[in-house]
Order: sequence, then C-alpha cells, then structure tokens
Amino acid sequence: MEQTVGDDFHRKSGSWMKLYRLIDRVKDWYHERVTDPAIGKVVHECREALTKHRGHGSARAKDEAPTVAFTRRRDSARNVSRARV
Repeated sequence: MEQTVGDDFHRKSGSWMKLYRLIDRVKDWYHERVTDPAIGKVVHECREALTKHRGHGSARAKDEAPTVAFTRRRDSARNVSRARV
C-alpha cells in the first residue's frame, strides 16, 4: 500500500493544495483527494479501481497526438482495412 499526504502544487489553479492519495495494488484500489486549504473545499476527488485509473499523470503520453494505425487482414474473400486508435 502506498500513501501520499501533504502539500501539492495544483497546476489548474496555480496554488498550493492539500493532497491525499492512497494506492492499494493488492486490493486494486485508487483514492485521491485534493483540498483547497484556504476555503476547505475539495477541488478533486477520485475513487476507482486502480486498473481503471489510466491515462493520468506519468501514464499519459507526452506531446503526442493520438495516432491511428491501419492493419490489413483477410476477411472472407476480400481485404478489409480496419483502424485501431
């Protein structure tokens, strides 16, 4: 189990926030809460299975536009091109 608690710079607002993050790989669980300490309001909260938590932070592709790859396969008696995103 990994836990992170403390101050974190929130890029969207440009201010320091309080961060609580829990990652439990055994139980497949992710919980993150970002709170604005000035007003005590939760500005972001995410609770979900860790396997569903993809495409965030370092898991996100850097400076890459989505690419489309084309594959060819024989489908019945004709060739069919299919796009994968």
